[in-house]
Amino acid sequence: MALPDWMVTLAVAASFFCFFCLFVRYRRTTSAFCRKLFSWIMARTEKPLFRIAYTLYTRTRLGYMYYKRQMRKARENYPAGHSTTHPMEFNGVKIIPISVLSDNYSYLVIDTASSVAVAVDPADPQKVQTVLEEEGVMLEAILCTHKHWDHSGGNKGLKRLHGSCHVYGSAADNIPGLTHALSHRDSVRVGQMHFKALFTPGHTVGHMIYLLDGQAVGAPSSLFSGDLVFLSGCG
Repeated sequence: MALPDWMVTLAVAASFFCFFCLFVRYRRTTSAFCRKLFSWIMARTEKPLFRIAYTLYTRTRLGYMYYKRQMRKARENYPAGHSTTHPMEFNGVKIIPISVLSDNYSYLVIDTASSVAVAVDPADPQKVQTVLEEEGVMLEAILCTHKHWDHSGGNKGLKRLHGSCHVYGSAADNIPGLTHALSHRDSVRVGQMHFKALFTPGHTVGHMIYLLDGQAVGAPSSLFSGDLVFLSGCG
C-alpha cells in the first residue's frame, strides 16, 4: 500500500531536519572531515587533471584559441604594454625588452651596424613587428626557448612577414614554425652577434636558454632564460 504524499513529504522534511541538526551539533568534526575528504580527492586527481589541461593547452586547437584570447585581452587592457621597459645599448648591440600579454616579455636584439635583429620568444607578433618598424631593422632570426604559446605564439606570423627569417629552438619541444633545430651548445650568429644555445629541460622537455656572448663585442654577456627562472610569476 502506497503511503500518502503528505507522509512522504513529512518523512523527507524530518530526515533533512535531523541531518541539519547533526551537522550543527558536530560542525567542527564534519568540517574537518570535509577538508580531509577534499584534500584526499585533490591529492589523487591533481596530477591527472593537470596533465589533461596541459595536453589541451599545448597540443590542441583549444590551447591556441586560449592564447589568442589572452593576447586580445592584453592588447585591450594594456595598449602601451603592461610595464615600462628600457632598452640597453653597448658597443653596437641594442637589446629592447617588449612587454607582451599580461605579464611576459619578448626581446629584440639588434646589431646596429648592419641593422639586423633577433627576436627572442615573440609571443605577440604585432608588438614585435611594431618595434622592428620603429627601429628600421630586418628580422633575421627568432630564438625560441620553448613551445608554450606565451613564448612561441608569434613565430609563424613573423615568419610569414619575414620570409628569410630562421626560427631556432629545440627539436624536442615541438616549437611552432621551427626551421633550424638546435642541440646543447650549438651557436647562432647574426651580424656581429654570437648566441650559444644551452639545453635546460625541466619547464618543458626541450627548454633552451640563449647566451649572447659579450666578448665578441667587448661588452657584458646577456642571458635570455625563458621560463627557466621566474620572477613574480613572469618568466
